[in-house]
Amino acid sequence: MRGRRRILIVEDQERWQKMLSTALDKAGYEVKQARHHGEALTMLGHDKYELVILDLRLEGSLKQTRFEGEDLLETLNDKGLFSIIVTSFTTPETDRRLVDRYGRYGMFRIVDKLRFSEEGYLDREFLVLVAEALHEADQADQANGLTDEQLNRLEENTL
Repeated sequence: MRGRRRILIVEDQERWQKMLSTALDKAGYEVKQARHHGEALTMLGHDKYELVILDLRLEGSLKQTRFEGEDLLETLNDKGLFSIIVTSFTTPETDRRLVDRYGRYGMFRIVDKLRFSEEGYLDREFLVLVAEALHEADQADQANGLTDEQLNRLEENTL
């Protein structure tokens, strides 16, 4: 039997960190928190996580047109970890650029933080999104264990 699913929240603002952590903990997930890129990298090096919830714009991280969260997103993709991006600074252009760049490699969804204050959002919709991301991650893990021949047969059967 599988234990509690491990989720890392990378969020620099205590208010959002607490809201996410409380909702996920109540739903039965094991939740750890990091406030910045460096702390998250240290935690990822010491422990295994199944999903990372990542604030795109971490305090003090503005670097021209990229944010510290994007640097971490590249690392998560390299490690094969799925992520949900949370941000208050979403625009259609930013969303499109992120999906084009990272969408094929485990970035599951982009969520506007302002939705967190909607009644019931964190307790229902967001938890469904987390469950879907974990399911996708499980399927990707299973697919990584298959041979090329098995993957080709699977693709043929689903087309």
